[in-house]
Amino acid sequence: MRHRDRILAEIRDRRQRAQPNRVWAKFEILLGSLGAAVGILLGAWSVRGAELDLILALTSLALMILGGYLTLAGQRSHLYQSTFEQTGFLFDEIQDLKNLQSGTGSV
Repeated sequence: MRHRDRILAEIRDRRQRAQPNRVWAKFEILLGSLGAAVGILLGAWSVRGAELDLILALTSLALMILGGYLTLAGQRSHLYQSTFEQTGFLFDEIQDLKNLQSGTGSV
């Protein structure tokens, strides 16, 4: 039982240390979306005339790629945080069920 208690204490400690930061994930999504939108507008502006402004076109392409990547990174952070919270909730429910079974003999 001592090994089991040590593992449970370690899991609880890790859950407390890894508090999700949803504000940062939302900021990543917002900043990435804005970067991609600016890249699209800059790209449309760079091809408006008879001549193609290559530097503006490449800059817009880079903004679209990096903005999309940042948006996806924010989304991934949200998914990881949600999965982590749901796993912790499931762990607590299983522990409560086990404690209930060992205390009363039935569910």
